[in-house]
Amino acid sequence: MNHEERAKFYEQDIRGAKITDHMNFRCGKRLAVWLRNQAMIENRDVSTIIRRLITVSAALEGYDPHHG
Repeated sequence: MNHEERAKFYEQDIRGAKITDHMNFRCGKRLAVWLRNQAMIENRDVSTIIRRLITVSAALEGYDPHHG
């Protein structure tokens, strides 16, 4: 995703469905460090970065983030 696509995602994320569920997951140290670094680069919370990456990946697998 380029900068504009990320900005659009984050704007839609703010205005989208309420975030009501909490999930934990385990990951390797390299991925955890990368996620934290990416959050610092984008000046976002780590959970926001994870939500963006999972949403984009899930959409490739058939998930429609715009419909229930």
